[in-house]
Amino acid sequence: METVFTEFLLSDDDSDNDCDSESTVIFGAVLQTFLQRESRVRIDNYISDVVAQFTAVEFRRIYRISVDSLRYLGHQENVRIISNIFDVADSSVIVSRDRFISAILNNLKDRFIRWPSGAAEKNDVVRKFREKRGFPGIVGCIDGTHIHIKPPTEHPQSYVNRKSFHSVILQAVCLQDMKISNCFAGFPGSVHDSRVLRQSDLWDEANMACGQNHILGDGAYPIKTWLMTPYRNTGNLTQIQKRYNAAHSATRSIIERVFAMLKGRFRRLRYIEVQQIKTVNEIIITCCVLHNISILDGDAALDMMDDDEEDNIQQNAVNNLQGPDQQGILKRDQIAANLQ
Repeated sequence: METVFTEFLLSDDDSDNDCDSESTVIFGAVLQTFLQRESRVRIDNYISDVVAQFTAVEFRRIYRISVDSLRYLGHQENVRIISNIFDVADSSVIVSRDRFISAILNNLKDRFIRWPSGAAEKNDVVRKFREKRGFPGIVGCIDGTHIHIKPPTEHPQSYVNRKSFHSVILQAVCLQDMKISNCFAGFPGSVHDSRVLRQSDLWDEANMACGQNHILGDGAYPIKTWLMTPYRNTGNLTQIQKRYNAAHSATRSIIERVFAMLKGRFRRLRYIEVQQIKTVNEIIITCCVLHNISILDGDAALDMMDDDEEDNIQQNAVNNLQGPDQQGILKRDQIAANLQ
């Protein structure tokens, strides 16, 4: 992996003309951090004490990335404002952004957004989830959140959600350490959570990926052997069912904190002023990759949490058109009976 980074970082010509072109953009300081971790060479407070002192020109020369592309993801300023800040053309900011995103998605996505692999890693995830409220067998928590977007050029009305703003849905599964293990973005904001799940790769892959374990989802999702949902509260829940729901809710809430951290760190996700849905989706997934890299580097960014929960999707319980999953119901009952 280090060889790939090095080749990519050195792939451009070092001519003066190249140094003047802010459109030549690759990776960034986050990859420098990764390289330091891979080689076990770390500099304490490297970003705050060293990188923060660089001018835009020095940053570009050292990291072969224009700082405007990182600012684009971390702030809500539009392209015109960013281009004025760094004294470059609007088109250069867009090219920088697109090259940076392509580099992240092509080289890092599969490395950093992945399901727990191997028995030891899965068992560690299950153990740490269980330590919270005693809920067994959890390998992830799933939810969806709205990403506010500019009305797209095609079928804009279908992107209007129940809060009356245009959005796409980010579906994500997180681990106990707040890393994202699976993500899927792009469905219009008017679409129900359960439909997004059914159209994602996770629907076909989760049964094998989970094995005897499961992920936790709220009542918007159908119950499956690999997807544990709460009991629907119709006013007559037993104490066992109430205890199950309480443990389920307390454990599953971590995905809501992940979304808050993601939007707090990458403020671009509060509003993406782009009309091309493909680009919107790529921006969202890139932020998810960078989120995981930051978590691995020990930067939990708890001070950056977005307190606004209005974008998190809360929908009525779904009607399972294929009928109830009896095996899933039985598994839930067994878990509920054994919870202390």
